[in-house]
Amino acid sequence: MRTNQPLRTRKSPLMAILASLFFGSVSAQASSTPWFDEETQTERIVLPEGYKYPNGITHSPKGRVFVGSVVSGDILEIKPNKKVRVAIPASEQVFAGTSLRFDEVTNMLWVASPDFLGVTDSDGNVTRRAHRVAAIDVKKRKVLRIWTMPDQGFCNDIALDGHGGVFISDSIADLVHHIDSPTSELEPYATSSLFSPGELGPAGIVQLANSDLIVGLYSAGELLRVSGNDRSVSRIPLQRSLENPDGIYAISDNKILVLEGGANSGNGKLNLIDFNGDAPYAVHTLVEHIESPLNLTVVDDKVYITESRIRHLLIKDTGLPVPEAFFIREIDLSSNPFYEID
Repeated sequence: MRTNQPLRTRKSPLMAILASLFFGSVSAQASSTPWFDEETQTERIVLPEGYKYPNGITHSPKGRVFVGSVVSGDILEIKPNKKVRVAIPASEQVFAGTSLRFDEVTNMLWVASPDFLGVTDSDGNVTRRAHRVAAIDVKKRKVLRIWTMPDQGFCNDIALDGHGGVFISDSIADLVHHIDSPTSELEPYATSSLFSPGELGPAGIVQLANSDLIVGLYSAGELLRVSGNDRSVSRIPLQRSLENPDGIYAISDNKILVLEGGANSGNGKLNLIDFNGDAPYAVHTLVEHIESPLNLTVVDDKVYITESRIRHLLIKDTGLPVPEAFFIREIDLSSNPFYEID
């Protein structure tokens, strides 16, 4: 575990940028009829007014899609009819949702909740609470338990382990944590010097059917594999590097969907990588020109992506407009020629 102060200082610029965000009140419900985006030939679901910088996203077995935010603890629900409402209001325990994963094993919603904004007192002093992971009973809208990140770590993304527990990528301490069950403690799972290159380290994370983990390095543009047998960490050879890999989702037959945030180019992408082929593995771009995609979930053949539109805060370009609306991108892949690669 890398916990020295220079490491945290090295990654503080991004944290400082995000900490400067401001959000207003969120409307209880949005007029969210999807509208068609001609450039990408996909649908966009408009989020409620005041709900900014969406990030975490997941779905329940009934097809309800849940959405979290970088700067708000309110968790939205998008019903199958595309109506949007605040399903779980923000609380003192949950103040952001950078990753959401609904676990059918426990019927709980896992939430990564780093405190970017903090609490401002009457004198203007800001106090930031420890970044944390929360387990929420969706039906009761109750936080069952929280786990604070050790050594000022940053809980970036969450992957289900298939047995009632979760893996958590830590982008500041450069490692992967594990919570074995809702009654267990948060423990280090995998450490390696390979997690460390770049300003921001481990981001997207997912578990494959063979128990291996795939972890994206946001700044370095690489994917790593954590063996489910011995927890060893290795680079995954790709035919091209990825521009800010973030959300990752496992689909059938040893394939993954992976997002590229595209902070520099502005060209966010949804890609498919098939590990059944020969290395270096091809990166098949399914959709591009998505505005700062951060995370995704898949319901049947439809992919739902949080379109954070956060690029104006990540690069030094005063000409970039500040977005007035935020979206969930809905992409139907049933007819995409790459989606069913043999």
